[in-house]
Amino acid sequence: MHLIDVGRFKTHGDIRLRQFHNPPVGKYAILSHTWIGDEDEVSFSDLMKPHEAARKPGFAKIEYTCTQASSDGYSYVWIDTCCIDKRSSSELTEAINSMYMWYGSAAICYVYLVDLPGDCPRLVETHTHKVIASKPVDYDTHAAESFALEGPGKTNRSIPIQSNLPPMDDEEGAGLYQEGWVSRLAACRWFRRGWTLQELIAPKQMVFFGIDWNFIGSKLDLLYTLSDITGIDSIALSHRCKLEELSFAKRLSWAAHRTTTRLEDTAYSLLGLLNINMSLLYGEGERAFTRLQEEIIRRSADSSVFVWFRGIENGLLASSPACFWACSKVILCNGATVAHSFELTHRGLKLKLPILKQRRKGAHEISLAVLSCRMEDDFERVLCLHLKEEMADPTDSGETTVCSIEKCTPNCAKSQAQHWNTTQLHSIDSRKLQLAEYRTVLLPRHNFQSRMSTSVVRMMSSLWIKKLPPSLQVVEVFPERQWNIETRVMSKYRDLAWNNLTQCGGVLLKHTLNTTVAVCFLITPGRQFIKVLNGSKIPLHKLCKDLETRVLSSQIVQRRAMHQFRAPPSSSLVRLQATLELDMYMGENVWCVELS
Repeated sequence: MHLIDVGRFKTHGDIRLRQFHNPPVGKYAILSHTWIGDEDEVSFSDLMKPHEAARKPGFAKIEYTCTQASSDGYSYVWIDTCCIDKRSSSELTEAINSMYMWYGSAAICYVYLVDLPGDCPRLVETHTHKVIASKPVDYDTHAAESFALEGPGKTNRSIPIQSNLPPMDDEEGAGLYQEGWVSRLAACRWFRRGWTLQELIAPKQMVFFGIDWNFIGSKLDLLYTLSDITGIDSIALSHRCKLEELSFAKRLSWAAHRTTTRLEDTAYSLLGLLNINMSLLYGEGERAFTRLQEEIIRRSADSSVFVWFRGIENGLLASSPACFWACSKVILCNGATVAHSFELTHRGLKLKLPILKQRRKGAHEISLAVLSCRMEDDFERVLCLHLKEEMADPTDSGETTVCSIEKCTPNCAKSQAQHWNTTQLHSIDSRKLQLAEYRTVLLPRHNFQSRMSTSVVRMMSSLWIKKLPPSLQVVEVFPERQWNIETRVMSKYRDLAWNNLTQCGGVLLKHTLNTTVAVCFLITPGRQFIKVLNGSKIPLHKLCKDLETRVLSSQIVQRRAMHQFRAPPSSSLVRLQATLELDMYMGENVWCVELS
């Protein structure tokens, strides 16, 4: 690894790199930040041209970091923008696979929050986890961190007199409750980026700075606030447990709402957090996250990797960390409760685990594969995977059964949206384990990748106003961002909320006789509804939402609607009929609206 020589910066004012084969533990500080942009950051090659590097916007934070490290007595600094030669694929691969270790070996991590204003005060929690503040001053980061670690009166280092920090066990303290600043802190982009997840967890000592390098507080100052913002357990943030003791599902849930610029980095940014090493193949897209899950399966018997919210998808492996959004409370069972063995082959995944057979009323028999995990607030039940038996494996003398993940119907998807662990992902009373039989099942590779079931895809199809009389003109649509005015197509929802598998919208039409009518529709699993209303002063989006509320609270299905209205000035009677049917458009299933 390359490190910036802080001593050289202090004496000569320039940035020089020194190479180390192993990180000098405890001798360097490390920076965590969000990138401004590739062109504005100082790269490894830019340091060869110091005058050009100094003109880049990203140079200021390098100066800030080196100055702070020098003040805190550290010899070196590591910054990802300029300490990795990204022109070398081998160095980039080594850096990404080692980054968690590098952050963990640093003496301290400085977090630079570029979107937190310079007038933000020092923030610290009381014992009730309220956040209060002192006056913003210059801080000794050593003293701040040791104060948080040891508490007042237990350290030889003292907080500067100007800080006026209240005792940590004083509920009200000497400052005011800082709810507004906590909200500003939570809104910082740093908490939503993929790479900063491991950068938050790995360092033992961490301090936060605002845009003007104003000291905000330490990780331990704000431990429970950071836990609330990120969803990461406080014991993981404070290193009171080993990450290996936490389920893979829980760790992946921490990344569910984070994003990366490159799709592949969604997986690569998690390598250290999951203690996985693998090659980097930029250009492979979602395949990177699939490979990551396969590596987990090869190296661990932790079956929680299969515990993700399938919703409208089915398959063994998730398509992204977002699928684990509901898994923050998944924990591993005691090893003696459920035992597994996994074998990943070219044919698929072979598992030996307890299988419990159940028969649903009016349906075929289902197999529940008992997993070695449960919800942390439910000690009496263990989680299961819903399998469908296909056939005996002809290559294994009938001892192995070929299975698939049970496909999801629209009603099943809707039920999961409300109770995520009650349909495809079951939980059973642990006392029923004595009824389970250890069996070997094979999940073929074609069943690995998650995909939407055909019935749900149809439910999510686009909507097309196929027929529109010449006397009517579209003047407003809802939701506007889904519509293409030229083709009169409302695209299928790409970001359906898991708790609302519903398409609801409408169009406001103007008649040549200077009157308006609204056509509103609702498409939801197992139910379609269309209605024509008089145009009024009520906004179109309000009409649609009112319709959604009424229809969802009833069992109404209506694919044909008739409406009559009188058009001024002659008050002639105009009839308008609307129908909603599934049809084909540009080779795809679409819901067609015909007006006549």
